[in-house]
Amino acid sequence: MRVLDFAKLTKEENLILNQVAQDIRKPFNDCIAKLYKGRENDIDWLFSSVASRNIYFSPMFLNCCYLALVLKLVEIKNLPEKIVVDSKAMKITLENYFLRTGLSISVEYQLSFIKKIKNRIVPLLQWFSNCFYFINQYTKLRNAFKYDYNSSQSITLLDTFILHNSFANGIYNDRYYYNLLDFLSYEERKLIYYLPTFYQIKDYYKIILAMKNAKEQFILKECFLKWRDYWFAFGHFGRMLRLKVHYSYFLDFNITGLIKEEIYHCSCNSSTIIGILNYRFAQRLKEQEINVRLVIDWFENQIVDRGLNAGFRKYYPNTPVVGYVGGPYLDNNIHVIPTIIEEESMVIPQYIEVMGAGMIEQTKEFNQYLNVDVAPALRFQHIWCDGNHYPDHNAFTILVALPIILKDGNDILELLNDVFKKNEIISCRLFIKPHPTNKIDTIKEFFGIEWPKIFEFVSGDFYDCLEKSDLVITNGSSTCMETIAKGIPVIIVGNQSGLTQNPIPTDFKEDIWTLCYTFDELFQAILFYASRNQETIKRHNETGKRIKAKYFEPVTKAGVYKLLRLDERI
Repeated sequence: MRVLDFAKLTKEENLILNQVAQDIRKPFNDCIAKLYKGRENDIDWLFSSVASRNIYFSPMFLNCCYLALVLKLVEIKNLPEKIVVDSKAMKITLENYFLRTGLSISVEYQLSFIKKIKNRIVPLLQWFSNCFYFINQYTKLRNAFKYDYNSSQSITLLDTFILHNSFANGIYNDRYYYNLLDFLSYEERKLIYYLPTFYQIKDYYKIILAMKNAKEQFILKECFLKWRDYWFAFGHFGRMLRLKVHYSYFLDFNITGLIKEEIYHCSCNSSTIIGILNYRFAQRLKEQEINVRLVIDWFENQIVDRGLNAGFRKYYPNTPVVGYVGGPYLDNNIHVIPTIIEEESMVIPQYIEVMGAGMIEQTKEFNQYLNVDVAPALRFQHIWCDGNHYPDHNAFTILVALPIILKDGNDILELLNDVFKKNEIISCRLFIKPHPTNKIDTIKEFFGIEWPKIFEFVSGDFYDCLEKSDLVITNGSSTCMETIAKGIPVIIVGNQSGLTQNPIPTDFKEDIWTLCYTFDELFQAILFYASRNQETIKRHNETGKRIKAKYFEPVTKAGVYKLLRLDERI
């Protein structure tokens, strides 16, 4: 009996899934847009997981891909006899469709009793956990800074994130607006404030001390927010449970049950709480009569961005809000591409600045009327430097750049482990570069089995590691385009049972990069790149130059001033 298990797709099924993901982008956005009707100003809806379209917080797009996969199998007459799902709402959705169409396919809801119980209580536990986390954070930060502004001056806010390793020896490591302040005069720098969101911070005292001693200036949202803002944010879960969901359809499926299921399971995420607090922060800042000349949002169109953009567009209607896209787009991260309804609901910036001319049309895919322009590629300015590519000539060096999602990184490591256990690739070295938000011990623990000796962790700046490498292997990482721009080949390991996050533009067909799903494909790709001749290396270097010119705008004083709307002062 042929079984289609959404959690364990075959390679052929996975390829179809990723193809239909491209086909349903517009129908899916249209479906979500219909849900906005009558809720365009509803803060809870605007900052909800369903409205966000964000595949990291919302399973809706993936669920719709699964439904489109079923339709495709119907079309090509390759239907299974049974479908296994881990969602009760998905089971009901499919059964209703098969009953209506007369197809004899059974649907099995396969989830252990323990996991079913967890599904019911985890959202509640997550709510309590988030309440405790944010109350603790607010208690420690609300009196951390005392601000005394000159009301005659207008400040500029740079939205950013503070990680556990953002400060080293008291020096701020700006991963987002790298060296931007170096292009400004002292007087101009005095009016620039970093607006941080804290991520995985345990020692707030140490971070605050480092901020106070840093040459950069920071403004903390927690110093302006009030307790009632937090109670309002915590109440989002309860308000969403009372949300009336009208019958909603995607293609030939009634997905109302899937929406209701997601509302229960995903309305307690921390991003929504931060989004609501960002919205309230703009209100509190306005009440303090602080003049804001410009807001730069580190724009990924996440829920936290929506809150910041909506807040400042409402309470500072005359202040430009600029969304700076500081990295390449990942293929199936459709939420990063703004839609018309998002502009109408004012949850995106008025202006969007991308880091290369090649990204303009990508940004306008769902809304041709967006105001999109090119800004310097701040995080990638090293690409234009005369770097020294000096890999070890005695060994073929592979740099494995792990993505932020632990499971995706683990899939890469397991596949590589199988390749190097079963095949002898002479004189090969494997350097493992963790994502900055993940720790080595966590990666090893997730891997589970004995850590292979050939896997060697490396630290330091990614660019320095790249200069010593012959090949990069990754998945869903902005480092892919950066690597290709240096003329260094890339292997992208496709998601083993889900949507692959490919940052390479779909019209870019050159052999400097390869997408692999299986053990054999990965092995053959490594052999191909390890045996490049001088002619192929020269051709790849020329490809890198074209990518660099199209997707990485050089960093200049004029470009920085343009981004900061300081053109008239050049």
